[in-house]
Amino acid sequence: PPREPGPPRPERGEQLEAAAREARALVASLQQGGVPAREAASVADIRGYRLYRRRLYGQALAWFEAALAAEPAHELALLNGARAATLAGQEVRARGYLATLARLGTALARANLRRAAEDPDLRGLFVRPPAGR
Repeated sequence: PPREPGPPRPERGEQLEAAAREARALVASLQQGGVPAREAASVADIRGYRLYRRRLYGQALAWFEAALAAEPAHELALLNGARAATLAGQEVRARGYLATLARLGTALARANLRRAAEDPDLRGLFVRPPAGR
């Protein structure tokens, strides 16, 4: 489902720090319990996406970063991280996530790049050639 319409919701520094701590702790706990890194990353990605949908982009980004710390090649966390970073005003970070996605070269990475190119939240990151070229 799409995110709620509207501007980012206000987030305080302590909320961002708490989200980052909770995300890292959950991923570590899952991995210590024997959950594979990719699955632990998927759990963190889902939690981050819930926050992204609620327009809490900084907190969402903390969860996507925890997902990527566990599994740096998690294609969906890279896409979602780019979305959240863009909307949190961190365009350089967003471009880095998309560049990593492009380097992966997997079928899922290519599919997510196509999605990213059409994503309204990422509109400003893609430069399209002029028509007729």
